[in-house]
Amino acid sequence: MLRDGKIIADREIAEPLIAGEAERPSEAAEMEGLFRDTYYGGNEEEYN
Repeated sequence: MLRDGKIIADREIAEPLIAGEAERPSEAAEMEGLFRDTYYGGNEEEYN
C-alpha cells in the first residue's frame, strides 16, 4: 500500500489462495485496521 508515493505496508502472503480451489476468507477486520492506519496514521504534514 502506498501513501504519498512511499510504501507503508508490504508483506508476504502467508498462505496464498489458488483460484477455484479454496474459498476466500473474510479479511474485513484486518483490512479495516490497515486502511485506518494508512489514512489516519501519518504525520500531520502528509495530509492536505
